Amino acid sequence: DGRDEWAFPQGLEAVRMQFNPKTFGVTYAVLRLLGSVRSTSSIEQLGFEPEQLHALKAFARRNKGLAIIVGPTGSGKSTTMATLLIRQREIDEASGRGRTCFTIEDPPERRLPGAQQLVVPNTDTDDARATAFADSIRAALRSDPDVVMIGEIRDLITANLAVTASMTGHQVWSTLHCSSAHAIPLRLADLGVDRTIVLGSDELQVAVGQVLVPKVCEACSTPLAHEAPSPEVRALQAMLGPEARVPGHNGCDACRKTGFKGRTVLAEVIRTDPEYLKVLADQGVVAARAFCSARGEPSIDDIARRKASRGDISAYTILELMEVPAVCEPEPQSLRAAS
Repeated sequence: DGRDEWAFPQGLEAVRMQFNPKTFGVTYAVLRLLGSVRSTSSIEQLGFEPEQLHALKAFARRNKGLAIIVGPTGSGKSTTMATLLIRQREIDEASGRGRTCFTIEDPPERRLPGAQQLVVPNTDTDDARATAFADSIRAALRSDPDVVMIGEIRDLITANLAVTASMTGHQVWSTLHCSSAHAIPLRLADLGVDRTIVLGSDELQVAVGQVLVPKVCEACSTPLAHEAPSPEVRALQAMLGPEARVPGHNGCDACRKTGFKGRTVLAEVIRTDPEYLKVLADQGVVAARAFCSARGEPSIDDIARRKASRGDISAYTILELMEVPAVCEPEPQSLRAAS
């Protein structure tokens, strides 16, 4: 991994580079363009829905507790954490409430104004780097910050440190690799964290799962109803209604002929309170998902349908995320007459 900084255009902060040697002397490179969090004026612009924003902002005001975000690589987890921390800091300063924030990332993704961003020392092996990462977390906690952002919970050591930080009166944000927000408590238990703490206490307070999807270009997108009839189109129309849209087939200058402009988050935000954790522990993920739906916490699929119904994202994105019920075609008149 490497990182470089040049004279970037407004809104772009840095480029994170990763190189992999290939056969015949060729190198495969991946460059991630890191936008400045300061270019995002509000957490609302990331794409969270109002009921989700309420839960996230409520946690950001608290003195203690643990919030964990999961999602694929490049799904905006760090951006979500950084934006929430920056906006809450601005609110705190405006109200005269000063809170210290330490971040531990390997490597740090972006500059966070007002945060103390610790650097993990370079090491020769993965084991040594894991130890150095844990040591950096311990060093941050010895400074008694109010807020701690741990870039990633990687193993039992970092998981226990995150939970301990919450138990000792810190607000903790982190990310984790698992399949969904509902899997976060179970994944922590699988790593070895005491199940009575994970599933029987209020330390884990918010679980977030998110993905990023492209938004259709407002200038050239077209109604789904104008698409050539097909079983898929009819099924999507039945599910999404008349406002559903798809990318313009040829794009336009505004979207550089792609049909898409910008991205938005599809997320599920779960309040992991004792009632939820009891359902999860006793009945499993399927029951926990139904419990959340019943109390008004939409799933990623729910948010995808909502945004596709509004025309924010392509109706065809739905096909990539979920099974769409088929719509039975009417029987031709000639066959009905013959019968």
